[in-house]
Amino acid sequence: MPKFRIHETHALGQVEAARRIRATIDDFQRDHSNLVDTVSWAADGCSGLAKGRGYTVTFTISESNVEAKVDLGFLLSAFKGKISSKIEEKVTNALNAPA
Repeated sequence: MPKFRIHETHALGQVEAARRIRATIDDFQRDHSNLVDTVSWAADGCSGLAKGRGYTVTFTISESNVEAKVDLGFLLSAFKGKISSKIEEKVTNALNAPA
């Protein structure tokens, strides 16, 4: 599987960043239920896993960083650039949105 990583810094603190990222992922899952099979979060809410047809995304949220590790299946590998830029855009928007 082709792999890539998104890394974004923030000054929100872990709890607020996790709240924003989680809300963004929940919204995406609700709006695109045909693309997202499962989303699961660790008990602390600061790491999670999203799976769909042909991909797995692992999210880790720390006090000053958000990291998404993405594994794409063969069919989605042709869209790696577009998928990467879309995830980066969603993470950036979530972290920079007004409170």
